[in-house]
Amino acid sequence: MANSSHRTNPYRRSNGKPSRLPFRRVVGVLAVVGMLVLLGLHGMHAVADAQGPPGQCAGVPDVPEDPMVFLETEDGQTAMFSEIQPAVDAATPGSIIYVEDFDGVYAESVTVTTDDITITSGETIRPVLDGGGGLDIGFDIQADEVIVECFVVRGFTDQAFSVNGDDNEIRKHIIEENDDGITIYSGERNFIHTNLITDHVGHGIADAGQESTIRHNQVTGPHQAGLVSQGTVGVLLEGSNALVTENDIHTHWNGVSIETTSGNTVSSNELSSNRVGINLEEASDNTISSNEVSTSTETGISLEWSEGNLIQGNTIERGEGDAVYISHQSHGNAIIANTISENDGTGVVNDWSDDTIITNNTLEDSGGFGIKAAVSTNISVISNSVSASHVSAIELEEVTVSSIEGNTITDHVALAGIVLNHADDNVVSSNHIDSSGLTVGIYVGFATDNHVFNNSVVDVGRGILLERASQNDLYDNTLVRSTLSGIRLEHAEGNYIQSNHFSDASSGVSLGNATNNDIKENVIEGANEVGIYAGISSMNRIENNIIERPGSGMMLIQTSDNLILQNTIEDATQSGISLELSTSDTIGENTITDSTRHGIYLDNSSGFTVSRNQIADAGLSGIHVEYATGGRLFMNTIEDPLTFGVRVQASVGTEVDANRVRRVSGGSGIVLEAVSDATVTDNTVDRSNEWGIGMQFGSGTTVADNDISRSGNDGIFIIESAGHTVTDNVINRNGGYGVRISHDDGTRITSNSIANNRNGGINVESSNNIVVNPNVISDVGGPGILIEDTSAATLDSNHITNSSEVGIWVRHSDDIEVHANVISEVDGWDIRITESPGVTPSAIDVGTGSFTVVDTDITDLGIASITEPPAPPSGMVSIGHLSVADLTDATDSTLLIEFTLAGIDQDSVALWRLTDDGTWLDDVELTIDADRGTATAVVTAQASYGLFAMDGDESRQPVVGPDEDGVVGMVAIILVISLLLVLGLLVYLLRDASTIGLGER
Repeated sequence: MANSSHRTNPYRRSNGKPSRLPFRRVVGVLAVVGMLVLLGLHGMHAVADAQGPPGQCAGVPDVPEDPMVFLETEDGQTAMFSEIQPAVDAATPGSIIYVEDFDGVYAESVTVTTDDITITSGETIRPVLDGGGGLDIGFDIQADEVIVECFVVRGFTDQAFSVNGDDNEIRKHIIEENDDGITIYSGERNFIHTNLITDHVGHGIADAGQESTIRHNQVTGPHQAGLVSQGTVGVLLEGSNALVTENDIHTHWNGVSIETTSGNTVSSNELSSNRVGINLEEASDNTISSNEVSTSTETGISLEWSEGNLIQGNTIERGEGDAVYISHQSHGNAIIANTISENDGTGVVNDWSDDTIITNNTLEDSGGFGIKAAVSTNISVISNSVSASHVSAIELEEVTVSSIEGNTITDHVALAGIVLNHADDNVVSSNHIDSSGLTVGIYVGFATDNHVFNNSVVDVGRGILLERASQNDLYDNTLVRSTLSGIRLEHAEGNYIQSNHFSDASSGVSLGNATNNDIKENVIEGANEVGIYAGISSMNRIENNIIERPGSGMMLIQTSDNLILQNTIEDATQSGISLELSTSDTIGENTITDSTRHGIYLDNSSGFTVSRNQIADAGLSGIHVEYATGGRLFMNTIEDPLTFGVRVQASVGTEVDANRVRRVSGGSGIVLEAVSDATVTDNTVDRSNEWGIGMQFGSGTTVADNDISRSGNDGIFIIESAGHTVTDNVINRNGGYGVRISHDDGTRITSNSIANNRNGGINVESSNNIVVNPNVISDVGGPGILIEDTSAATLDSNHITNSSEVGIWVRHSDDIEVHANVISEVDGWDIRITESPGVTPSAIDVGTGSFTVVDTDITDLGIASITEPPAPPSGMVSIGHLSVADLTDATDSTLLIEFTLAGIDQDSVALWRLTDDGTWLDDVELTIDADRGTATAVVTAQASYGLFAMDGDESRQPVVGPDEDGVVGMVAIILVISLLLVLGLLVYLLRDASTIGLGER
């Protein structure tokens, strides 16, 4: 009810007219504009200091002492009322309504339909507008440019404030225990600020208008036993282009909720202890920036069905769930430069949403993932710093055409730094991962066509792991101190691993059940177990890698059809390349130096090809093969191994072909042990400390066309073997024999060229069924051929020259056939037979004729041809001759010799003995066997004998060696031609003399 009495008004001007509010309103508008400008200039972090804390009304002048509602109109008229609504109804635009405390409470609902009025109170005791639980709306503003300030509004069943209009300002209220606090149903540019809103069951502030400003409010929802009330919202935005800034919002179901709207800015707010700090649902093109979101019980910031939103510069911490959750086809959002820490869930989740940008965020101590995107396309995770996540730092699951670039991942105790799971056609590049707690730096699983490059991964278990992944490219990555492996491929196919740099890893590249992968041009330094490992893998190409200081350079186990080509391996503490239980792998053109064990090691493998490798300074063997079937070692160059150039053990069918072995300082060039059906051909072995080629416990191997020189011991040494063939080898300048065989059965030594070997040409000992023919042996330091403790050997058609001591020496042997050998320029005896009583008929051909020693009781017999025999007896021509000696100096030894009579008149043949004075003595009795065509004589040893036929016996056909026969024929031809020339000359001279005489007469 209006009061007509006039009182002194402190707001009147000195001229008696009321002061006008438009000036104050203009100042207020300018202040708001100024603050907005400052927000824009300072990232919307400014605080409205002049407004004071939310709900405080400092700065409003005192009103008269008596309680009343005081109305001052624009034209200076005043009136007093006991209730608010009558004063509002009486107001005109520009009016101010001052409300004092009247019995403490105004139990009414106030509707404002007049534009441009102000409803305010004093600051000492603010009035209470109380709905009493039965009224629905406190202030219902249905006008423009209305200012309502400094009330306590409570107990309304709908909302404390309802706004339908433009440019209204609701400020400095205490709004409590209402269903809703402030609702803007429509209108533009409404300004809600500096209010304290508590204990509502719905929303604190709701805005469905346009371009509203909600600033510096404190909004607290009800809670019981620390639980937020379901459905409560601190600030609800359903309009557009609102600014929500500098508010303190806590203890709600959603702190700020943006629903079905766009263009809003939520900036510089503090949101704590809400279920969801900021929730966007079907909202687009909103900006969420510089907010502090903490202790959310479910999610810090959540986006559902929301597109094109910017989430930037927020601090989200200590939440019980995920910090940022993007889901339900929320496309095209950007998560930029947020600080996310100590949340129990994941830092950023992107689920079923495309075209998200997650960049320059700092994520620390996430209880789940740092960043996870699932079932999405075109996700950009760029330049984030992620540390101490408890699961993976960054994970893409069922994500395609996305990128993870330039992120820094540190201090993790999680599964992996970066994970691509069922994710195709993604890029992972230029990330830095450094964390001793990580099992895997980068994981690519069940994924195809991803590109992983330029990443650095330090101090993890496995640097990069590909599992059931195909057609992925991994290149130019740096992997340091991987405790398991730098790059691991499991059940992976068709991947490309190139130009990565590994240092101080347990292993560089590791393959398990991997097929058809390319591993090339990688640099691996200091892999303490193995540079490149492959297990149960096939058809991989390992090419042009550099491996320095590994345990083993490469190790392949249970593999097949892999190509290992043109790699460089240096300073391996085990072997350069190892192959175990593998089939049909190719190891070619690799360079392997300074391996502590073997250059190349092959175990229980078959069908392999090891070709054109350069191996130097191996601590044991250049190439070591054991328990192999098939396989070829071809054209390898092995220099300076310690024990063996090539060693093959317990294998079948191995080909050792065209290799070059040089300078084996502690052992032999090529060694075969317990090997059968192998071939050792066309190899060059030079300067082995022991044997050039050695074989033991084997059978059926062919050693052919090798060049063996300067071995410290024998050129070829075979022991405890059977059925080998040693043929067409060139064996020179070795420290032992050219070929030595011991305890062998059935080996053939044929067509070898053996020269300048220190101990002799060929030595056969304790063996059986040996064939030695037709070798060329020259300039050896011992016997040309030495047969010892051997039975059933055949020595035929060998050509021996310039051997020391003896041409052929048979001792302690039986059943030895020695025939058709050519022996010349021997320092000692051509043939020496020592304690070999088992020599059988037609056992030894000797001399220039076809003499055969048939039987003897001499235990040490020397036999030689006479190189310059005396002239034959008168009327006789020489058929052959020999010298024999009992080297035991026995006086009563006899010798049975036999010679053939083929083509010779048996009646004209005689055997003569050469006496000490150099004359022939016919005192040897011959026994002729006409049926056999042989003549036999018993002679006394230590004499020289000649076989002669009567001169003029046209039927005789002297049996001479090919060299002597040629010389005799040539001499005869020369004599006949000389005689004819002399006769012709005489005839010519006689004819000239006769002519001269006739002329003179």
